[in-house]
Amino acid sequence: MRQLRSSDPFLNLRVFNNKIFTMTSFINIIVTMMLYADMILLPMYLQTGRGFSAVDSGLLLLPGALVNAVLSPIVGKLYDRFGAKPLFIIGLIFVIPSMWVVTSLTAATTFTFLMIRTIFLRIGLSFITMPLSTAGLNALPIDLINHGTAVNNTVRQIAGAVGTAVVITIYSSKATLYAGDLAAQGITENIKSLTSIFAASKAYYFMTILAILAMVLTFLTPLKKPTPVIEQIEEFEQ
Repeated sequence: MRQLRSSDPFLNLRVFNNKIFTMTSFINIIVTMMLYADMILLPMYLQTGRGFSAVDSGLLLLPGALVNAVLSPIVGKLYDRFGAKPLFIIGLIFVIPSMWVVTSLTAATTFTFLMIRTIFLRIGLSFITMPLSTAGLNALPIDLINHGTAVNNTVRQIAGAVGTAVVITIYSSKATLYAGDLAAQGITENIKSLTSIFAASKAYYFMTILAILAMVLTFLTPLKKPTPVIEQIEEFEQ
């Protein structure tokens, strides 16, 4: 309320009057939650559940990060040609199965399988993250773009923190329940490892639901092909 009443707001929340910016912000929240949650949850599964080292966890995530870096300029060109919505849909077609396949993690899930899955996930996110911010900002009047950038960055940081907290809460609660079940069955060996594997799988169900929700929001968002910058400037001057 304070920001909306201020003549010089710290965060200009009036950007949310724009429907496209608001919808892309919701998708941004979901995608950021998934990204941060996966970066934390997968290493926890590998190190606590499977006994891999921190170096191994980093090496598993590395190829996906490299693919992300390579695809970024390519996705930028595709965005200029086709707009955001087709890229979102393609990205989520990669992301949703990438989340679903790890809802059934076991002690026998191979390192190679997880690496390939992570590469597919990063391919999907590459088609979403950059076009997401650009599409939201392009929908704003040119005099609000700076404010939109500030709000975008703030929303992303909050979403990352919330996503981490939620997924770790799910992980911890499922681990505690499963540990109790194992104890009731008289199983005492490798409890920490077994509970970590089980809890990680269940947490990925939550992330799969988030990915499906992002797909629904994508279809509901009236995204158009981007307007060239020159046309935006001419419109602002008029």
